[in-house]
Amino acid sequence: SPIDMRSTKLRSYPKEVLEDGRSIRVGPATWSYDWALVNASLGWSARGSWEVRLLQPFAQTTRMTFLDRDFTLQAFHFTSPSENRIEGEGFDMEVQHVLQSADQKVLVVSVMLRVGLVPDNPYIAQFWSSFPRYSPGVQAVDKVITNPFYGAIPEDRSFYVFKGSLTHPPCTNEVTWVVFEE
Repeated sequence: SPIDMRSTKLRSYPKEVLEDGRSIRVGPATWSYDWALVNASLGWSARGSWEVRLLQPFAQTTRMTFLDRDFTLQAFHFTSPSENRIEGEGFDMEVQHVLQSADQKVLVVSVMLRVGLVPDNPYIAQFWSSFPRYSPGVQAVDKVITNPFYGAIPEDRSFYVFKGSLTHPPCTNEVTWVVFEE
């Protein structure tokens, strides 16, 4: 990781909203959450990117099942420019949702963004101005935000899947990446 994805590897499945109203299934993936609003901590990752960490109990109740393995959303961070590419094209920004299973396997769900879309994106607009300015030792800011699985995942859930690694230390291998086409 990172890689350049080609449309020959794109997977598209019909989207199915499940009866509970808080779960969406697309092919081998099911996104689910218990609360539409979550408590989160807005701050900076060790590598200097914007990071949102879900606070408990929300980190355990925002889930994704992928290929019959359950993962919980721990955090998501923004990288600029994007680390991955689609059809040779890089993007202004990439949001990487980091999930972990009970047996410590890692899944990253990635959404590409164009900077012009950030101010018009109601999900990001709710917290973007609340990020603290970057400086060594800056304290994170706690905030109630819309659950990422409710507001941040694209309506079109066509995606690419690949095995790779984390793009930052400890560069964990055997990471499953799900990268949305749009």
